[in-house]
Amino acid sequence: MDMVHILKLLAIIGVVAATLLVAGCTSFGDQTPATTPTALITPAVTGTETVPGTPATTRTETPTGTTTTSKIVTVTGTPADSGSGSSTVSPTVLNKEMNESAVAVKLNTRFALELEENPSTGYAWNLTITDGLRVVSDEYVASGSGTNAVGTGGMHRWEIEAIAEGLQQIDGLYRRSWENTSSDENTFMVEIAVEP
Repeated sequence: MDMVHILKLLAIIGVVAATLLVAGCTSFGDQTPATTPTALITPAVTGTETVPGTPATTRTETPTGTTTTSKIVTVTGTPADSGSGSSTVSPTVLNKEMNESAVAVKLNTRFALELEENPSTGYAWNLTITDGLRVVSDEYVASGSGTNAVGTGGMHRWEIEAIAEGLQQIDGLYRRSWENTSSDENTFMVEIAVEP
């Protein structure tokens, strides 16, 4: 081989290596590690009555004398499948109405999270969960005719299983993956108290 061919070959190898390096450094795979909240301050709650699966508003007085309200939901869920096939009972569904609420679930039960999504415009939910929760299924269902025409939205559905006791959290960020994060994105957050 003459020197010109060797230089061309080295240039091609350099371009391929640079392309792979850039693609690896800018991928948006599962790079966000799940985090466990470090502390929970639970003020005394008075007069709370919840019906399983329905939000209840609670009034809480803080040590400074201010009153706050929050939504607490008790989820009955469905027992986790033991490997013998799927359960015939559909799990309890969390949705955008439960944003910024607290949910109580039993250990080894499943529940669903459904959030509106429109991936045809580039927007999608990026969900992060703590280690005590496990995503069992993750699917997008288009609205209407089932086509993914531009501008047609649908529902993103995750089935989640509570696999460890304690305080867990689900955080979602609705954004375009190629755009920088800004304060304009929609967010979703729910605390999950997994009980024995």
